[in-house]
Amino acid sequence: MLEPLGLDINKVARVTPNPIELRAFSQEPELKVDSLIKEAESLLSKIKASQEDVHNQNNKLISELQEKLEVEDEDLKVAKSLFLEQLQSIDAEKVAQYQERLKLKTRLDSITALEPDELKNCFAVGIVKTDFISQMNEYLTRNPGTYSKVSKVSNDESLLFVFGDEASKKWIDALFLVYDIKDIFDVLDSADVLLVLDEGKRKEAIKRYEAKLAELEKEAIPPENETLVESELRKKIEALEQEHEKRVTDLKEEYDAKIKVNDKTHAEHLEKLQGEQKESYGIVAYYGYVLWVYSRKNVPLLRGKIISVIQGYTPDNKIKILRDAIEEVEKQIGERIYVETSDLDETDHHAPTPETDFKSDKLQPLWILTRLRGWPSADELNPGYISVLVFCFQFGLMFGDIGQGLVFLTLGLLFNGKFKKGMMKYLFAMFVPMGIAAIVFGFMYDSIFLYEHAITNWMHATHFELPFQYPIMPNPMKETGELMNLIFMVGALELVFGALLGAYNSFKAGNYAGMIGEHGFGMGLYVTGLYLSAATMFTE
Repeated sequence: MLEPLGLDINKVARVTPNPIELRAFSQEPELKVDSLIKEAESLLSKIKASQEDVHNQNNKLISELQEKLEVEDEDLKVAKSLFLEQLQSIDAEKVAQYQERLKLKTRLDSITALEPDELKNCFAVGIVKTDFISQMNEYLTRNPGTYSKVSKVSNDESLLFVFGDEASKKWIDALFLVYDIKDIFDVLDSADVLLVLDEGKRKEAIKRYEAKLAELEKEAIPPENETLVESELRKKIEALEQEHEKRVTDLKEEYDAKIKVNDKTHAEHLEKLQGEQKESYGIVAYYGYVLWVYSRKNVPLLRGKIISVIQGYTPDNKIKILRDAIEEVEKQIGERIYVETSDLDETDHHAPTPETDFKSDKLQPLWILTRLRGWPSADELNPGYISVLVFCFQFGLMFGDIGQGLVFLTLGLLFNGKFKKGMMKYLFAMFVPMGIAAIVFGFMYDSIFLYEHAITNWMHATHFELPFQYPIMPNPMKETGELMNLIFMVGALELVFGALLGAYNSFKAGNYAGMIGEHGFGMGLYVTGLYLSAATMFTE
């Protein structure tokens, strides 16, 4: 009933109702339970209404923020488009100038490089990547009737002239389709051809083309270089983007603050609502605990019309605490409660053994190792300490590592006692002895964070010697047989030890025949014989 209200049942102090309410509850518990459920549902509906309200407000704020961000993006797009169009216009002009210079350069190089006799045999000319020149020459050498001439245009490109006869023209045309090389008459017009044939006019044309090319190169700006106008345009675009980013950041911070205010208001409203109903929560927690007690099948409760009798077991050292608690209840309800205590007799065969006192509240959760195997009766040996020792021994044998043991020990020391209920309470309590066992066996295995022989190497480096063979435990990777034999021996010893404890319990109960049965010496002898017969099974 409390969890849907966002409350931790372990942190809600139970409030004992007044005697009139308790009597009404004992007479008609169903009516009271129905009333509690309705009260809890009413509180839950108020909390849900508050949650939905803050959720709707936050969604509205988020929608407003998205709309404003879309407007900001559109404004930025429109403002940038004007500057981008100007940049594109400048880039197009630079490209056109470059193409014009390249065309003039090609004509100039063609006229300069070609002699009148060569023009008759040149049928292909074009711009080729300088890296491809060697590859082109390799292909051309396959046809004996062809040869080439190269004129450098830039560091990356060169002008290639190809000469040959009509017989090789078709083959070269097909080859040059891949490299985009043009016919010589696509580069030179009829006037240029006449200039090449007339030596005097050829020299004059070369001077004229060189002057014109020099003038174009002087005025033109390389495509990779940036003009002052372009620089100013890019700065304006960058300023627009920075301003846009700042406005977007301001909008996000503004609406984030509004959402935080809504969440804070909701939290304060919820806290106020819980504060107003604090007593109701305590009463709900009390009845919830009572119903939990009633729901347990093993509660020895006898109820009559006038009196109710409940029976249970408690350790001797807690009898005074029990009486003090009952006296406090008597003061609250104004009724007399009679308490009788007696020692166990022969008929109390199923009385549970009290928890082993580990002398520390932080180590007391270790009792769960015994409880998980079943609660021992009062006439049996209390195995609390034995369970912890055996468990830690087995854990260290399987998980022996100094480094990882230190991790377990550190976590146990840090978080043990931080949790009052739940699995974490028991888990971190067990981490302490588990870590110690892992460290001890890690030393015996010579393993630190899975690095083997780290201690052995240190001993060799410092010339330190131990009076016994080290490492003590067999290597799991190299001495598998010895390790398996050790594991079987440990298992056999634990079974024999358990059989001896069973024999002791039988002796304590006066069941002398049971001492030699399957829970006593008989089982111990059987396990011993079984182990001795298979002791060398895994030994090399």
